[in-house]
Amino acid sequence: MFKTTGQALHASYLILSEPAIEKSAFRAALIRAMEATPKLTARQGEWLDQLRGTPSGRVNFEGLTMLEIRGQCCLVTSAVDSRLPTAERGVILARFAYGEQKGEGIQALVRFCRRSCGISAFAPVYLLIARHYAPKVRKEGLSLRDIAEKHGLSKRAVDTAARWMASHFAALELLAMQRLQAVFLADGLVEMAEDLGTLPAAPAPRSPSRRAVSRNARLDAAEEAISA
Repeated sequence: MFKTTGQALHASYLILSEPAIEKSAFRAALIRAMEATPKLTARQGEWLDQLRGTPSGRVNFEGLTMLEIRGQCCLVTSAVDSRLPTAERGVILARFAYGEQKGEGIQALVRFCRRSCGISAFAPVYLLIARHYAPKVRKEGLSLRDIAEKHGLSKRAVDTAARWMASHFAALELLAMQRLQAVFLADGLVEMAEDLGTLPAAPAPRSPSRRAVSRNARLDAAEEAISA
């Protein structure tokens, strides 16, 4: 049904984000959803062409009922939930999922990033991750300067955290895709292996200054007091 791992993930989360309806109406809903996407990748564009009636060779729905299509998609998303460590699952959800599931992925990455990225406060870390995975047209109000000013942080600290996230998320996504590709190939969910490349070099986290350590300790104490 699916050609590659990346295409299987994109298609499955998009299909499952739509209600279970008749196949013709479902196809029309998918076309509308993809046409509303600000900027499609080359693969997404090929799939949209196929949905409109132009064969692309990426997704093959022929001979499958609506329930069978959704069943194949559930196998893909179930592998994400059951085969990946928490942080790797988080980057896949943040990259490919929609709605509450996307938010769940971002929350998992907040837990992964806090302190290690140089910022321990929840809100700015959440916004930086949301910014990283948001389409460019939806980043209004999410500039690094906006986030720094809103949360009383230096622009340098926010920029450093954003760079840390970008490199570590790229590494996590690659590890997750490698694991999933092996599973999907073994289960016959995809036809071919992608050249996923090599892991990018991730910079070591910067050692916090004494002032940052003191500030983080105060934040931790405040959070514990609130939760108590």
